[in-house]
Amino acid sequence: MAFAAGLAAVWITLNGLVSPTPADGISKVEWLREHGASFDTLFLGSSLTARQMVPTVFDATMEELGSPTRSFNLGLPGMLPPEDTYVLELALKDREAPLRFGLVECEGLRLGVRRRDRFTSRAVYWHDTARMRVLWNRFWVPPSLASEGAAGPPPPQRDFRHLRSHAQHWLWNTTRLGRGAEGLKLALASPKDRQRAREREERQLGPDGDGYRPTVPHSLAGAARASYLTDLAAARERGSRLVYGDPESQAELLRKKALIESHGGRMVVIAPPTTGGQLAPLPESGLLFLDFSDPDRYPELFVPEHRKDSGHLNQEGAAIYSRLLAHQLVAALRAPDAVAAQP
Repeated sequence: MAFAAGLAAVWITLNGLVSPTPADGISKVEWLREHGASFDTLFLGSSLTARQMVPTVFDATMEELGSPTRSFNLGLPGMLPPEDTYVLELALKDREAPLRFGLVECEGLRLGVRRRDRFTSRAVYWHDTARMRVLWNRFWVPPSLASEGAAGPPPPQRDFRHLRSHAQHWLWNTTRLGRGAEGLKLALASPKDRQRAREREERQLGPDGDGYRPTVPHSLAGAARASYLTDLAAARERGSRLVYGDPESQAELLRKKALIESHGGRMVVIAPPTTGGQLAPLPESGLLFLDFSDPDRYPELFVPEHRKDSGHLNQEGAAIYSRLLAHQLVAALRAPDAVAAQP
């Protein structure tokens, strides 16, 4: 009993003193909570958002179109649902200034933790109880929806290793296991170390202080270019690659929608310019959906000269994408009946 009481006391102490270790880049979320009242538009998503949506270009175009915004890029490389919902909740916590738009990359829930991320801060920090509930539901739902929204075929044999891995990360996060060393390191940090940490956090905000960090200029060449052109040709041959995914992924979109609307904003769901399959919201969701995944409709986003690799745009492509996004958003707002594309 004494051991159990002591263990509980240590856990409560650590839980209060040491927050979950955030992933690289998450410091800009904390900065946004303190200084974000002047931003009325947020971009949320993975590297397809973090490295491809340029707030300065988007805002300049929106102003030219008579609908000025001030946007902040809240994207993080590798961030997928439900991590993105956790980050959005954290960024909007205690926010009083109203939002105008929340532009969210349309991605489905994926089970499992990448091997290289297991039990790192990047995999641990967002595994709270709410996210575990979402992952649990995702594990048991049918794997897909038909185009009319009916349940798809029965799921294949489930891999319980994925669920066990998420449960381990949840336990690690909830009990703050191993966080005593972090608390001690923080307490003993020298002024120079603290200054370096602040400078590292400031770099996450990018040169314009809007969360966007441009990548090194790069274009596809050689074997990478040839491989990309093969993928692009296959994508064109397949035609539309929009799918509805699974019911829990659709429910997660609606959770983000409710969160954004609770702060006065409108959620806009975006399909980025990729050659793979792409999730689309259900038509009855009422979500405004902008689809940039069609290489025939947006050829300028798919030419090799504007690509960093098969999945990402380079700097020039990102600027083009950001301008197109502003134009399509304003056009869609002027024709609000076109809210969803049909897979």
